[in-house]
Amino acid sequence: MLNRQTPFDLGIAEATAKAHMTALMRKLNVHNRTQAALAVQALRGRRTAQQA
Repeated sequence: MLNRQTPFDLGIAEATAKAHMTALMRKLNVHNRTQAALAVQALRGRRTAQQA
């Protein structure tokens, strides 16, 4: 998805989306969106395993 498309679809400013992504990446301790996506997948997998 294009960087400008997501905030447009959400009805927020591009700077707001960037600030949220920066905060999310900082909390996940990652340096880019690919690493963030992989970290979220790993967390979801861990959560699913704990529920089983």
